Amino acid sequence: MNKRYFFDTSALIKLYHDETGTEDLSNMIDDEYPDIVISDLTTIEIVSAFAKKVRMNEISKDIFEEVMIAFNA
Repeated sequence: MNKRYFFDTSALIKLYHDETGTEDLSNMIDDEYPDIVISDLTTIEIVSAFAKKVRMNEISKDIFEEVMIAFNA
């Protein structure tokens, strides 16, 4: 049976945007292939967090759209 992890929004952001902790989280997922569980609110929070990154000029609108496509895949 696969391990199961609950990821909050701050953890998921690290999978789509390089920041402190991204490499550690990616390595954990690559090594274990866990089932990832998220809250129903996470989808809304992810959109909000990345929209803020666009407003703060941390990412482009194109990157925002790519992240939204990847997250919904």
